[in-house]
Amino acid sequence: MEPTLVFSERNSTFSLSCFSLLVRETPFLSIEITDFHIYQNILLCVFCDFVV
Repeated sequence: MEPTLVFSERNSTFSLSCFSLLVRETPFLSIEITDFHIYQNILLCVFCDFVV
């Protein structure tokens, strides 16, 4: 499945839940909460696309 980099405000809650999952499942991956706005469009959407 091709990852998608599309992000919409409607998916913000979903992305936040994926963000929590990402942090929980990959403790070695350090992402500061303050950097969330940087990663949400790319990392989270790619990650969420594979998780779902």
